[in-house]
Amino acid sequence: MPNENTLSLDHSVNLLRAAGESTRLRLLALLSEADLTVSDLIEILGQSQPRISRHLKLLRGRAS
Repeated sequence: MPNENTLSLDHSVNLLRAAGESTRLRLLALLSEADLTVSDLIEILGQSQPRISRHLKLLRGRAS
């Protein structure tokens, strides 16, 4: 019987899909080390604001 700390298989698959793209994996690694703003991420990754925001939106949507 799963407890509240156990992720369902479907949820786990969704999380892995979200992290499976290289930019999103880099975002997760950066954000695990420090609290960064979108502006910080734009500068670090050298990508546009809409692109970074899109990746963050996808990560947030999959984590829900």
